[in-house]
Amino acid sequence: MSGYARPPVVAFGSISGYEIQSMFDLTLPARLWGWLKPMFCRNRPSRNGSPPQPHSRLSLEPLDSRELLSVSTLSNVLAAGDVITLQGNGQLWRTDASGARALLDDNATSIASGLDTSRQPALFDLKADGHLYSLTLSRGWALLDDGAKAIAMGQVGPGQPVLFDLKTSGYLYAYSAGGWTFMGTNVSVLASGVNPAGQPVAFEQSGTALYGYENGVWSLRDNQAANIASGVDALGRPALFDLKTDGRLFSLTAAGWALIDDGAGSIASGVDALGRATLFDLKPNGILYGYTTGGFTLLDDGARAISTGIGPDGRPALFDFKLDGRVFSYNQSGFVRVLNSDFVPPPSKGLSFTNQTDQTISVALDYHIPATATSPEAWQVTGWFVLAPGQTLPILPAIDNEFFGYYAYSPNGRTWSGSLTLPIRDTPFSYNSLDRSVTDQLGQVNSGYVFKGFRSLDVGANNVYGGYSVTLTAANAS
Repeated sequence: MSGYARPPVVAFGSISGYEIQSMFDLTLPARLWGWLKPMFCRNRPSRNGSPPQPHSRLSLEPLDSRELLSVSTLSNVLAAGDVITLQGNGQLWRTDASGARALLDDNATSIASGLDTSRQPALFDLKADGHLYSLTLSRGWALLDDGAKAIAMGQVGPGQPVLFDLKTSGYLYAYSAGGWTFMGTNVSVLASGVNPAGQPVAFEQSGTALYGYENGVWSLRDNQAANIASGVDALGRPALFDLKTDGRLFSLTAAGWALIDDGAGSIASGVDALGRATLFDLKPNGILYGYTTGGFTLLDDGARAISTGIGPDGRPALFDFKLDGRVFSYNQSGFVRVLNSDFVPPPSKGLSFTNQTDQTISVALDYHIPATATSPEAWQVTGWFVLAPGQTLPILPAIDNEFFGYYAYSPNGRTWSGSLTLPIRDTPFSYNSLDRSVTDQLGQVNSGYVFKGFRSLDVGANNVYGGYSVTLTAANAS
């Protein structure tokens, strides 16, 4: 692979809407990290149990006895007349105008099309390990990012495609012929959809707000979204699914909005035992359904929670957490018992802050970044998250560690601080423990950096998976 051009890990500045006016690339002293790491990096608690085998009415014959169905298909991507097909087993195929087929990848999870920085038609391939590649006929494969969580297609205007890349930190970037552009933070979910004309639309969820991106503009589509996901509807049409906070589940296709369930609990995207793109719909009573071409199919009648990850077969899978503790993965291999379930996190509902004062509060957060295939784990320090009086703000879309740190202040001089000393400054900033430039800048005149005491926050093992909210009041200020 060549042409590595990773989006900046840090991209914060004077933000207005989704625009950024300046960039920072800051770091934490190695000695300070050596002191912090033993405090925070602890193993997850073990979870045991013995649930029954998941109930399923699907025929689960061996995969190689069936035709593999496509999860995603794109046309005219690299050249006129070609067809790119992503199958349920992760194989990515190209069929050119002459009918010749070529295998491009055997471990793809999501694909999109667009233009690279040389304005050449490009195929984008997101792999299960978070590596995002572009493929052009003239340049071949190039690594774009090694920490991507999800991708989606959109358009700045007619003939002006853009790729959206959501990183595991919640940062959202756009990649087009003009290169990388920072779009925003605190994004929990990114999904693909289409408009009534069948053109690609990118959707992102921040808190309960659902936005769609068309013609270079983000617009609010729903202010009561609990979760979103991509898939196909009962007719096989590409669809965005919007689970509202009241349990109603809607699909959005080129034909418009349609109510498909009025009592859903949680949703996730994946593939079924036939390798078809599938939306998973878990009801509050533990009934788990798969929704794909043909409609709903009952999969399990004793599920506690669902999540997504990499299954024992090395492919993307749905994880079904049973009421009595066991975990099963589900994909084209069918239901498979996950024996090392201690290492499979159940769904996390994220970390939020609530301002119960009569003043605006600004919050800086110290949080964990998991290791990837190319970079070790780290701790990210980011500010500022601004809360209006009475506002609750989801700051992290998912919690993957029990321990955090935060520092907050309001204009009247009130602070929420502690004994964990870290550098901050008044203007927006972001750095992580693998960088080394903050130490240098601290000694410079007008650097703006000072040490402040962060409160250590232990959310506890159970709250890691159920979500956690910090309430800031006048009474609990420093």
